[in-house]
Amino acid sequence: MNRNLYDLLKLLSLDSYQTSQELADKLGVSEKTVRNRMKELKDLLGSYGAEIESKRHFGYKLIIFDEKVFLKVSPKDDSEIPETSEDRQNVLLKWLLDTDDFLKIDDIAEQFFISRNTLSATLKRVEAILTMYNLRIERKPNYGFRVIGKEFYKRICLLNTLYEEFMDTSQDQWLMETIIEGNQRHKVNMSEVALENVVKYISITIKRLQDGHAILEKDVPEELMSSATQQIVDDYSDLFEQQFGQPLSLPERQFLAIHYGSRLSSDSYSHYGPNFVITGEIDELVYKMLTRVHETLALDFRQNLELRMALNQHLVPMDIRMRFNIAIQNPLLDLIKQEYPYPFTIALNASTSLKEHYGKDIPEDEVAYIAIIFALATEKRNRSIERKNIVLVCISGKSSSQLFKFKYRQAFGDYLNNIYECTVADLEQFDFKGKEIDYIFTTVPLNQKYPVPIYEINLFIDANEILTYRQMFESGDRSTVLNYYSTNLFLPKLTASTREEVIAHMCQHIDHYGLLPEGFEEAVLRREELGQTDFGNLVALPHPYQVMTEQSFVTVAILEEPILWKTNKVQVVFLLSIGSQEDPQLEDFYQKTSNLFFDEKAIQNLITTPTFETLVHILS
Repeated sequence: MNRNLYDLLKLLSLDSYQTSQELADKLGVSEKTVRNRMKELKDLLGSYGAEIESKRHFGYKLIIFDEKVFLKVSPKDDSEIPETSEDRQNVLLKWLLDTDDFLKIDDIAEQFFISRNTLSATLKRVEAILTMYNLRIERKPNYGFRVIGKEFYKRICLLNTLYEEFMDTSQDQWLMETIIEGNQRHKVNMSEVALENVVKYISITIKRLQDGHAILEKDVPEELMSSATQQIVDDYSDLFEQQFGQPLSLPERQFLAIHYGSRLSSDSYSHYGPNFVITGEIDELVYKMLTRVHETLALDFRQNLELRMALNQHLVPMDIRMRFNIAIQNPLLDLIKQEYPYPFTIALNASTSLKEHYGKDIPEDEVAYIAIIFALATEKRNRSIERKNIVLVCISGKSSSQLFKFKYRQAFGDYLNNIYECTVADLEQFDFKGKEIDYIFTTVPLNQKYPVPIYEINLFIDANEILTYRQMFESGDRSTVLNYYSTNLFLPKLTASTREEVIAHMCQHIDHYGLLPEGFEEAVLRREELGQTDFGNLVALPHPYQVMTEQSFVTVAILEEPILWKTNKVQVVFLLSIGSQEDPQLEDFYQKTSNLFFDEKAIQNLITTPTFETLVHILS
């Protein structure tokens, strides 16, 4: 019995009860730790002729029914025994990956000094980890269990979970310096995070080979890396053989090329030469991504050649990572979600095509890298400012209005298309729609209501006003965002326990107002299966996988209690339907609404005060 359980057993009395708090005080540990150890001790004592009796409000008491067997209880040297659940998980995972032989639950439970049930729970968690790396547990009656899968995937699993077991500081330093020098010589680029990952893979490869775990020729995929990538890796492999005295076979070199190629930055593929090929399959996949964005969000990037090529270059190494389950860490993930919520939303939708192609979820770390590419594309789109048409209303006569017009043309020439002069009297008959007017600027108060925003200004504008109106011309009118929201489609305090219930309730509410097309709810649920729509920060953005309505609208629900959506807890739901009608304000809507998703203070305000007025205030 391990020392911790033995110490607890010694404190138990045959005559009187002791509470978990009393035992915790004597052992110098928390009450929770005592309860956890007591559970393990109960499981073990049955085989030692004893049991623990527990009584509510009184505590625990020891009962011995076979004193001869009980006397065999003794503490064991537990320096090698994992104490915590996480320690047991890591040790068991390492043992499974280190051997091709079968292990038996009873043998391991005895070595860990835990019950069979406790070990079975640990094995279940280990099995979930292995599944992520295309590895599985094989169970055979009377033999036990073992890991089945390719050596390459075992190494990737070790790299991501147990690298500390292989770490050799001096060896890793030599590998890093060698690869940095080689990358410079070959003119290929790799981030620091990627470089560190390649070094770790090589360290694990050397150790695994020394322990007799080699990659088999039959495991080598038919589609190999380009000859340029393979040549670079062969040069490195020759150096590794000289340094470590460990031969690297052709299959080892080929899989090293796969891992190395998956870590190269995308510009290496565009600059290095013809052997870094963007295949027709990759380009077709990119087109599917952009088509999905157009179908679900009504944003058309399909003719943006610069964006398309950037995505092509990025997908070359990403394709390797996805096919071989090679995880990538994105140290900027949280920052990207916070600073670029709109591009991240686009990237999430584009990634649903990737999920269909690869048959697996796309990690958020990968989605965030794609979001950066869309961020650059949207920034460039936004730089082309749509020129505005304005009406100038001046009460002091034609000469003054001409001067007025000249001053505004001089200050805002880059932002204005047509400037129309008009008197207050003529404003009633002015053709706002035909002349596509965006704003009225007036030096006199206007008491009537007009179809465009009105700005009262001075005849002689100063520097501050110039700056204010330039920002307005660049960003547009904030109030247009509110056109997508309606008090009729706002549901405060919705009660539901699953995302399916939430979507069903919201669709029923939309149908009440005659806005729900046939198959809408099914289309929303299909989109949910394609990829996550929960962003963290208690927010989800469900929507159909294709455009289904003529008009765009958003239904907002505030849940009574947060629920688990898919990956994250959710309490605020924006059910979005993008219309088929052309909408020049759509990108502005996405930008402002996406910013709200990651604004923790605003979302908490909406949850605390779940009214349509609160939503309007936040969006305005």
